[in-house]
Amino acid sequence: MKLAEALQERADLNRKISQLETRLLENSFTQDGVEPAQDPKKLLEELDRCISRMEQLIAAINKANTATIVDGSSLTELIARKDCLALEIGVLNSLMAPPAAPSRATRAPKSRSSAWWTSARCRRRPTASRRKCARWTTSYSRPTGRQRSTYNHISR
Repeated sequence: MKLAEALQERADLNRKISQLETRLLENSFTQDGVEPAQDPKKLLEELDRCISRMEQLIAAINKANTATIVDGSSLTELIARKDCLALEIGVLNSLMAPPAAPSRATRAPKSRSSAWWTSARCRRRPTASRRKCARWTTSYSRPTGRQRSTYNHISR
């Protein structure tokens, strides 16, 4: 199974767990003498199976992300970089937003140029394409040892 398939299965499990939670809530409380539409015990058993599978998938995905090297960085490092860039853009965009009420405070021009530069870096997003390529070429169940993606030649 490729990493992208494992990520898709994880997303499907997240949806299924959410649906099971809703179904459990709907069938846990009923009026006296009224049988629930679905057996809550069976729903709990199914929820337990889904959560166990989710645990296995998350562990395998994390191992694969750590072991897969793209341009000298692991996928885990690239994901952390992407998340931090998104956080930085969010903060800088809030600095660029006009104030809610008129005030005497002025924005520093450096904040605007810094926000523009950061957003420009994210628009190019070279790490995203390398990360996606690696997901489609990496098997997540490989044993220990570092594995190389077939897309190491992609330049920044």
